[in-house]
Amino acid sequence: KDLFDSVTGKKFDFIHSSFIGVADKMEPGWYQVIATGKATVYKRFVKIINEFKPYGSATYEQSIVTGGRYYLFSDSIFSEIKKFKSLPDILQSKKKELNKFINTKRITGKTDSDYQELAMYYYSLMVK
Repeated sequence: KDLFDSVTGKKFDFIHSSFIGVADKMEPGWYQVIATGKATVYKRFVKIINEFKPYGSATYEQSIVTGGRYYLFSDSIFSEIKKFKSLPDILQSKKKELNKFINTKRITGKTDSDYQELAMYYYSLMVK
């Protein structure tokens, strides 16, 4: 499914877990496709609701925080990416090159584009 941001013109691709091929190993729901190729990166959005009662107040206040969890699908293995710098450990065949790329480019995994950049570089290594 594609979603378009009418303000920026950006396109976002989403896929349901039942179409990924390892639905039994993942939480059901929609995943944003961050990068595709030899290593596909997905992002699942998580909403956390915090409820608190301010001092002296009779009512509770709520806040909703949106977070994202990243996942990697490569060589028929689906795994959560707990730390960005652990990606080379997961993609063992090019570990040395990926670590060098991360350090040279100084990418940290704080943005979707960091994951895209690393996945594209990994793909370029695999097709050589």
